[in-house]
Amino acid sequence: MSLKKIGVILWLSVCLNGSIVYSLIFTEKFNSSKIFTNLTILETLFIIFVLLMLSVIFSFPLLLYINLRKKMRSNFKSMLFEHNLIFNLYCILLYFVFSQLMVSFVEGIQLMLTYFITGLIALNIYLRKVNTRYNNGY
Repeated sequence: MSLKKIGVILWLSVCLNGSIVYSLIFTEKFNSSKIFTNLTILETLFIIFVLLMLSVIFSFPLLLYINLRKKMRSNFKSMLFEHNLIFNLYCILLYFVFSQLMVSFVEGIQLMLTYFITGLIALNIYLRKVNTRYNNGY
């Protein structure tokens, strides 16, 4: 499988997993509130879709950066450190943006952690695949 396909699969899986997890957290909080009626399955699926689209849009600048830096073919150890640092800084920036829009800082942490954990794992899997391909001469 090509690096591009692996990268797209990992990117979309992070966006989808984060969207599903956070929509389940949101639905559970929403349904536990006595003020509103319970959300239906279709409404939950709509929330998942909206979160998926937003996560794809918000992760696109980071994806562009990674692709541009991959073409420069720098040292793997420095690339691993640099990409992880940029990913962490980007997530912190998004946390501060979204925590101001959320009801509380805890909701901002819940939102970012759903994407951050799987994103960090997927980024390092992708970087290991890139390193393996370059070391094997592909």
